[in-house]
Amino acid sequence: MAKYIFQVEDLFLSKNAQFFKLNKSLTKSKVNALYKVISDKKEGANLIKKVREEYLIDDEVVIYSILSFKLIEEPSFLTGTDITESKYAYVLLVELPGFLIISKKNVDGIDNDLDKFIEYFEFDKFSNFNGRLNPEYEKISMTNMSLSNSVIKNRTIEARKLNGILSPNTTGRSVPGSFRMKNGMEIFTLTPNTSRIGYKDKKVDFVSFCSWAIETVNELSNTNSLSSKVMAGFSSPITLKSLLNKNIVPKAIFIDLNELDDLVRGEDSILTLSKMGVNGMIPLSSQELEKLFDGFKSPFSIDNNRLERGNVKYDCLIKYNSKVITIRSKYLEKINLMSNGEEIGTLNSYLNKIKPFTVTFDSPQYCYHERSCFEDKTMMNNLTKFLSIFDDSYNFNTVKSEKEKTDGTYPPYLIRFPVRSLFRRIENIYNTQSAIIICDDMNDEWADHIVLDTDSAKPSIKFIHEKFIQQDSYGASKFHEVVSQALKNIGRLNAPKELYQEKFNNDWSGMYQQTQIRRVRPVNKTWDDIENSLNKLNENPKTIREIILATPFLSKRKLEISIEELIRTGTTKPFTVQLIWLINTFISCCSEYGVRPSVLCRK
Repeated sequence: MAKYIFQVEDLFLSKNAQFFKLNKSLTKSKVNALYKVISDKKEGANLIKKVREEYLIDDEVVIYSILSFKLIEEPSFLTGTDITESKYAYVLLVELPGFLIISKKNVDGIDNDLDKFIEYFEFDKFSNFNGRLNPEYEKISMTNMSLSNSVIKNRTIEARKLNGILSPNTTGRSVPGSFRMKNGMEIFTLTPNTSRIGYKDKKVDFVSFCSWAIETVNELSNTNSLSSKVMAGFSSPITLKSLLNKNIVPKAIFIDLNELDDLVRGEDSILTLSKMGVNGMIPLSSQELEKLFDGFKSPFSIDNNRLERGNVKYDCLIKYNSKVITIRSKYLEKINLMSNGEEIGTLNSYLNKIKPFTVTFDSPQYCYHERSCFEDKTMMNNLTKFLSIFDDSYNFNTVKSEKEKTDGTYPPYLIRFPVRSLFRRIENIYNTQSAIIICDDMNDEWADHIVLDTDSAKPSIKFIHEKFIQQDSYGASKFHEVVSQALKNIGRLNAPKELYQEKFNNDWSGMYQQTQIRRVRPVNKTWDDIENSLNKLNENPKTIREIILATPFLSKRKLEISIEELIRTGTTKPFTVQLIWLINTFISCCSEYGVRPSVLCRK
């Protein structure tokens, strides 16, 4: 019998471990191979090594494996020195029928090395652990699964008891990452992404640790996805592999190049797009750049993994693995990104690295966005609810352009935006006796128009974002653009007066570009008038803060028809599904900030 420095009975462990389903029993050869990998930098002999030994605990036989060894490494806060420190590592594997429990220290994640043997618990089931006992939720970290890059992605909320005070507006579009709960005197944490369960408790011996593991496995076996009322309000992540295994088919993709466009053609551009010429790499012309970026401003349909738009099929394929979607395009491979004269990769590789993709499927409750798949369980029940934010009572028939430029410029003599422009129509709509209307378009804009209305019945601060295109559009690309702009500035609705004054001094006190159009209307209003309005609005608890999207390219009736079709048949046009996701994102974010959402559109 081998002699070791310590025995398994000497262990003193925290009740903190990873829990996995075990697809098939581990073998001694697999455990030995795993041990060899994780101890390749060990110093000296193993402190203990046991492989798939049996141990009787509470009349139940468990199979355990343990390895412990010494490491001598440079301290993590130093580099390139001869200074070393000694530390000890261990990994304990406890096998129960159908389950594997892993406890370890100073050992990197080993679940990837066991991927053929183990399986993660379903997210819904794991996150509802102990939910039937109605635990008190004390702390939750969450990720916002919105289709916009302009919202807060990660946050942590904490209270003595979150049950009952956690709003669906906070959780409905979020996936929990970890949470701390209290059940009686027990405090425990769950981290579904790593399959970890940990209890805030005294350390225990090996037998007690295994007893706790057995109890935890029994509870997991009896847990269902509806155990916790708190968890029921969250969205659920889902793997791309599981979606494809369910024969849920990708139907459309929107590739958002707005950020890249700013890096290439913006005022502070830092990148160049180039192609191979006769004498080497040459920058794309302005016409080529225009064609490229315009080509990605509308979503593509997906047919047999090939991108298409209308009747045009493109030499561009999407490919899937178990986790992510990638693009393969010979055209994009021929375009290189340059920074300070040096190549940093092809446009194809850039897109696959950044992954600015939004993919929708033939089942509308699912969506893929920037490496993540998720499911909105409430979407199908709320399809008619969000139509209430669409206002088709305004006549946009006379509007023929956004600002009605002539050859890309404005006549210098203009004192108002042209009567057929969307900007003029918006100013006319909100021109009331008590309102101050500010044109904030261009530069560091918060909105295209800001309206301060001190009317005693409905005092309000409105941020209006406007978008016009010549033809009606019921896809998602234009709406994606205006939603992103709105959500990027949603916090400005509560900006302090000092920031308003700075904006007034830098922009609003002057004319719009090279014209004679005054940015503040009525034209006789000064900073004192704006300050007075802000004081009244900020002091009034009834003040409404509102974000308005002016999108006359959308028809409310056509959207209603698409929703009716979706409710009736379970399917609708792919671009409509994207539009629904964007609208839900917009409503959810506004609700969370206490902001009223509104969309002006055609009938």
